[in-house]
Amino acid sequence: MKYFGEYNQNGYSIFSDDREADAVYQAGNCQSDSAQYLPIGALGTIDLFTIAEFCEYTGKAIAAENNDEWLGCSRIDDDEPADYDLEENKNVN
Repeated sequence: MKYFGEYNQNGYSIFSDDREADAVYQAGNCQSDSAQYLPIGALGTIDLFTIAEFCEYTGKAIAAENNDEWLGCSRIDDDEPADYDLEENKNVN
């Protein structure tokens, strides 16, 4: 299996190569609670550069943990909704 990540100012997600499946990991843009999404630019949000670094680090760790390949991460448009139900680990759209 292979893994890749997608990120934007709302947070990031790690997926397996089965893109139709739910993300294997998700995190929001909140500094104090990675399970939360804050409005872009709100006090307490993580900057885009750091979100990208977290996406890369976490994806590599997940791939290594499973003895699989990490394909890298890419930025998606901030217009694309990153409103995931983190409790259920799935996209609510």
